[in-house]
This record gives sequence, C-alpha cells and structure tokens, in this order.
Amino acid sequence: MRLSLVLFLFCSLALFSQNTQLNDSIALQRKLDSIYIHIHYDTSSTVEKSDIDSFPVWGIDISYYQRKINWDTVVFYNKPFFIYHKASEGLTITDTLYKKRKKIAQDKGILFGAYHFFSYRTKGYDQAMHFIKVADIQPGDLTPVLDFEIRMRMPSKAYVIRELKSFLNTFYKQTGIKTIIYCNN
Repeated sequence: MRLSLVLFLFCSLALFSQNTQLNDSIALQRKLDSIYIHIHYDTSSTVEKSDIDSFPVWGIDISYYQRKINWDTVVFYNKPFFIYHKASEGLTITDTLYKKRKKIAQDKGILFGAYHFFSYRTKGYDQAMHFIKVADIQPGDLTPVLDFEIRMRMPSKAYVIRELKSFLNTFYKQTGIKTIIYCNN
C-alpha cells in the first residue's frame, strides 16, 4: 500500500534557501501561486501520471530505509522535482547513503535537501553541529529541515522547547540559514 503525505505551503519561496539558484526559484514562483508538495514514501511502486498532475510540484522523502532505488525508473516515469534525504539523527547517526544519493540527484537534475531527525536523548546544540557537519549544505541545496516527532513518552515540554530552540539557534548562527520544521502532529 502506498502512503502519501500532502503538505500545503502558502509561500512558494519558503521551500528554497537563499542559496537556491535564483532562476529556478523565479520559474517556480511564476508557475505556482502556492506549492503543493507530494511526498511519496513507497519508492517500490510508481506514482500514476494522474497523481502527479494533481500536484504542480512534488518530491520524495528518503533515507537508508529505502535501500534500493532504481534511479533510471524514478527519473523516466515520475521524476520528482525535489528530494529530501535524511542526513543525520541525534548525535551519532549518519545516513550512510546520504552523500551518494545527493550526488545522484544532482547528476539527474533533481533539487536536493537534507533533514535531521531530532533525538530527545542529546542536546540540541550538539545535534545541530552534527547535522551541519554531515549535511554539508551548499549553494543550490533546498532549505534544511528539522524533523521532530511527538511520542507517547517524552521529556518535559520545557526541555523539548529548550533543546529545539538550541538546535535552531545553533544551526542559524553557524550557517545563516533558518530551517524548515517538520512535526508529525
């Protein structure tokens, strides 16, 4: 069964970092009043043409969990406009396929962005520094994403807010880029 998530963003340029090539951003801005992002999680099945037509801009969210991706098929049948790939998690986890897939996406002309999966076990500052090192954000990359998920058992609200702010502030101070925040609830 294919799982899909649709996000609606009111500001089309909010998706792209200040470093994204201006011509790409302007072309998308002129094409769209707003951006619809279709994130398709099951890379083993194909997205039907009618599905794609309903979303002016769509992309995929991948990580090492999607072990094998047939890139030629992805590009030929349903080339995404962008890919977000997990770069890191917590303080010690680095996605071993991140750099390789970033190169593949760039070679195939697909916009690429990194996300960090937040852990409640380590400090936000340390996680931000780890993400910066692993993601190696470059001009032309999409705006980085901080993915934090609400769980049944969590630390206190004050702790969560403090560490998320620490991550966001550290990332901004080190890179000059504000991240997109993704949350499951």
